[in-house]
Amino acid sequence: MVRLIYLLSQNPYMLITLVVVVSFFASRQAYRIIHFIGISKRLFASLNSRSSHSKPVPQFGGVGLYFATCMTSSVFIALLVFNNFEGIYDTIDKSGSVLAFISGLTLIFYTGLVDDLIDMKARLKCLFQLVSIAIIIIPINGYIDVFYGIFGTETLPMAIAIPFTFFVYLLIINSFNLIDGIDGLASSIGILVSLFFGIYFAWIGRFDLVVFNFSLFGALAGFLISNFSKTKKLFLGDSGSMVVGLCIAFQTLQFLTLSPLFETSSSINHGPVYILGLLAYPLIDVMRVIISRLLRKKSPFLPDRNHIHHKLIDLGLTHVQATCLILVYTLFLVLVTYLTSGLNIHAHILVMAALALGLALTPVKIHKTKFNSKASVKSFKKKPNVLKAS
Repeated sequence: MVRLIYLLSQNPYMLITLVVVVSFFASRQAYRIIHFIGISKRLFASLNSRSSHSKPVPQFGGVGLYFATCMTSSVFIALLVFNNFEGIYDTIDKSGSVLAFISGLTLIFYTGLVDDLIDMKARLKCLFQLVSIAIIIIPINGYIDVFYGIFGTETLPMAIAIPFTFFVYLLIINSFNLIDGIDGLASSIGILVSLFFGIYFAWIGRFDLVVFNFSLFGALAGFLISNFSKTKKLFLGDSGSMVVGLCIAFQTLQFLTLSPLFETSSSINHGPVYILGLLAYPLIDVMRVIISRLLRKKSPFLPDRNHIHHKLIDLGLTHVQATCLILVYTLFLVLVTYLTSGLNIHAHILVMAALALGLALTPVKIHKTKFNSKASVKSFKKKPNVLKAS
C-alpha cells in the first residue's frame, strides 16, 4: 500500500485515473442496489403534467452519488495526508476545507432525501441549505472576498463578503436543482464543470481538490448510465441535484479564491468570467424562470414547465439532443472566454454576458414564435364565417 501511495504521489495522472475508476465502480454498484430497493419499495418519482417520463422511475440516484463521492474522496485524501509524502502533503489545504465541505454536504444530502420522500416546504428547504452553507464557510472563513478589480474593487469588506458568499452558494445549489428536468442535463453539466476544475486544480497542485473533483466526476459518469438506461433507469432526485449544486458551488469558490494567485502560471485570468461561461445555462435559466414567475405574480418556488430545456423538448429535440446542445453551448462559451481573455475585466464580462444571454434565450424566442403562430391559426379556424352566415 505504501508503494502504491508513493507511486500516486509521483504521478498525478495515475492518481486521477484511480480516483475516477474507484468512484465510478462504487457508484455503479450503489445505483444497482438503489434501483432494486426503489422498485421493491415502490419509491418512484411522482408523475404530473411537468413529468418528462411516462413510467414509474426511482428517484434516489443522489444516495449513490453522495456515497461514491464522499467515500472515494475521503479515502484518497486520508491516504495522501497520513502518508505525508513530500510534494503532496505540502499542497493540501491544512484548514480542512474539504472536511468542512463534506459535513455541509451531508446535511444538504439529508435535506434533499427528506424532500424526495415527503416534499419538504420550500422555505424549510432553504433554511437547511443556509445551515449547510454556514457549516462549510464559517469554520474555514471561506468567504468570497476577492473581487478581481470589478468596479475598481479588489477586496470586499467582510460585511458584504459574507452575505454575497451565501447568495452565490444558494444561487448555484438551486440552479442545479431546477435544471434537473430532463435526462442527463444536471449530471452532464456537473461532469463538464468538475473536469474543468479538476484539470485546473491539478495544474496548480491542489491534490485534495483534485481528488474531490474527480471523485464527483466518476460518480456522475456512473449515474449517467443509470439515467439513460432503458431497464434500470434512475433519477437524481433533489438529494442528487442539490448535492451536485453544492459540490459545484464549493469548487467555484475554491477556484475564485485560488485563481488570482496563479494567473501567471496557469494562463487563466478573470476567474469570474470563466465561472460565467461554465455556469451560464443553469444561472440564466433559473434567473429567467424566477423573474417570469414573479411577473406573473406566482411563487418563485412554484414548479412549472417554463425552463429553456423544456422549450427545446417542445421544439422536437430528444433529451439526449437537448443535453448535448446545452453542453456544446457551455464549451463554446468557455472557449470564447479563453480567446477573449485579453480584454479588461469589465469588457470581458459584458461581452460574455451578452453572448451567453443571446444564445440561451434563442430557443425561447423560437418557441414563442412557433407556438404563438400555431395558436393564431387555430384561433382563426375556430372563428365563425360571418359572411357565409349572412
